[in-house]
Amino acid sequence: MSEQLEFVGIGGLAGDLVLQMDELPGRDDKYFVPPPQKVSGGFIANATVAAALLGLGTGYVGWIGEDDDGRWLEGEFLASGIGQEDLAMVRDPDIPTPLNLVMIDTQGNRAIIIPASPHYQGQLIEHQLTLIARSKVAYSYARDMQWIKDMAGAVHSGGGVLVIDSEATFGLSRSEFDEVAALTDTLFISQDVITAFGYDSLESIPVRGWIIQTSGSQGAYGYDVEMGIHVQQSAFKVDAVDTTGAGDCYHAAVVLGRIRGWSLQESLRFASGAAAIKVQHIGARGGLPTYDEVMQFLAEKS
Repeated sequence: MSEQLEFVGIGGLAGDLVLQMDELPGRDDKYFVPPPQKVSGGFIANATVAAALLGLGTGYVGWIGEDDDGRWLEGEFLASGIGQEDLAMVRDPDIPTPLNLVMIDTQGNRAIIIPASPHYQGQLIEHQLTLIARSKVAYSYARDMQWIKDMAGAVHSGGGVLVIDSEATFGLSRSEFDEVAALTDTLFISQDVITAFGYDSLESIPVRGWIIQTSGSQGAYGYDVEMGIHVQQSAFKVDAVDTTGAGDCYHAAVVLGRIRGWSLQESLRFASGAAAIKVQHIGARGGLPTYDEVMQFLAEKS
């Protein structure tokens, strides 16, 4: 029997073309900028690599083209320490690997353009579900109900937990999102989603375990459903260069805390330290820290 993994990311993979500029473009503006940097990205994939670098036993489930970009992105997982046997990829020779456009200004603000791709609608197949069932944590996003049910069924069958990033809800209704939440053991949610669905508070969201509302530079709020405890964690003050991938890094660090049996407060503090290190570097995966680097940063802030 294959060894149990600690973290498996599902979906959300792309390459990023990064453009740096003095300010983000407005309507009818024209800018001359340095040549773009091509870096690996995709929000779930970023969190997966962050988890691997933090020291978690990590795997990934995804969809790529059978092309140079697909081979490059797959190689990035291997370079982060993820084993080939822990990658469950579907490669399609007829659909190119997705590429996003990321624009960053001198203050670290960003805009991301994500072209549509059939890869983002891939259906989970047997060898992918088998990998998910091997993991303590399955981490993904709220794409659609069948997607959520398939992941939840697989990870819960192996005794693991489902962690969902609900930054975007992809057209789900309030009742559907309630159903997603009820299958989710840790939910990351933004104020925009809370407002859109008319939730009165974090307690009104029917999640099984932890709910974390992230607010970027303002920090995060969390609610531990089982303990009935609210927590708040401020963001650490650093000179941000690029916030791309900071939330993904944050999520991976929270998951590490949950796996290690830490409290929600301890997990949010660790995640805030990880994100503070991350934002001081360019690119979605530039500057992703190791566990020891985060602990050293937190010790210096004590």
